[in-house]
Amino acid sequence: MSIPFSVYDFSGYLVAGFLAICSVEQSSGNSWLVHQNLKVTTATWIGAADIIGHILANISSYFIEH
Repeated sequence: MSIPFSVYDFSGYLVAGFLAICSVEQSSGNSWLVHQNLKVTTATWIGAADIIGHILANISSYFIEH
């Protein structure tokens, strides 16, 4: 059984997700990502960035490919 995603796909989703999270944080004036103890919440932020990256990829795929 092979995984349908490559390392490139996974890192692309993470980068897009982290940029979206950081953009929302900066535009709202909050600092919930910058001033946290990331040892406890690293897995949470990686998971959130991956999910947001997948959502952004689906939205951009809809507008670019259709």
